[in-house]
Amino acid sequence: MKNLFLYKHHPCRQLGHLYEHMFVFAVIRYLQKHGFFVYVDYAIDGISFSDGSIVIEIEAHNHALMQHYAAIRSLEVDTTTTAITNIRRQIESEKQAFITYTSLTDIQDSVRQLATRPWETYGAHTRPPLGARTSQKPISLLAKPYRHTKRVLLDLETSHEFVRDNRRLLPFARLVLRAIAEGVEMTAMQQFGLSGQNADNQGWFGKRQYTRIEWSAYHGYVADLDLLIDTAREYTNAMQHSEAFTRLIHSLRELDYTDKTQWPPDIRKTYDAGKFLPTQHDWQMIATTANCKAILDATAITCRFGKESVRARLRKPQSSR
Repeated sequence: MKNLFLYKHHPCRQLGHLYEHMFVFAVIRYLQKHGFFVYVDYAIDGISFSDGSIVIEIEAHNHALMQHYAAIRSLEVDTTTTAITNIRRQIESEKQAFITYTSLTDIQDSVRQLATRPWETYGAHTRPPLGARTSQKPISLLAKPYRHTKRVLLDLETSHEFVRDNRRLLPFARLVLRAIAEGVEMTAMQQFGLSGQNADNQGWFGKRQYTRIEWSAYHGYVADLDLLIDTAREYTNAMQHSEAFTRLIHSLRELDYTDKTQWPPDIRKTYDAGKFLPTQHDWQMIATTANCKAILDATAITCRFGKESVRARLRKPQSSR
């Protein structure tokens, strides 16, 4: 499968950083609207550099997604006040420092001008002259850092009973929860101005397996842990309705470690999950719709911020009549 590498440049490195975040989330929204989910169908990375260069990389895991590459090149970014405020907060969370700018109108105008310039293909791009100076207008990053870094944690945990009775399924459970975590991490970054740290932090709480999402929070962030739990549930439901889990199952059942066009799971983390290395036959046996449902049913969410903590089932219990 062919990856998409895009390049743009803006003389203000901080505005380039802002635009990079805005465009990445525009891509995620567009692809999810068309039924594609991060990790299962693609990976995306946005990088902004000190010379003002902006690079976006999309790695397709799904042939059908490549049909959208042309549309992605011309995507518009959200320049509303709410969107820019959330991205600014996200960068503050990432840098753990305060951001200031001359005016919101200047930011919106500059972003719109940058958005009208077509993306170049990275490698065939026109680079800025070596040693070219970058501008601090219309946005700059203050040197004053936050005094304290605040973290928001969300753990997806499989129950002790599930781990005890289904050791063979644990490598599959790791990937199911990883797929959810990747998307929930991105969704919370976009909606709440948080900065994701790691959605592939997986390990053990006693005899319970967990996948942890960790975000840095901006100064003044007020946590709504119930809302974060609802976000995780809604994203999981969206994956089910778009058959993302079905595609994950299919890719694992067809897994060929010698085929470089595929994206095999990390061998070390796969082993750590179940303390064995699955064969192709193992994947065909454990990667099933029924087992995926069992994993989701056995998973709980624990969300923490400071001294606050909320715990709930990933799937809401069915009300009895």
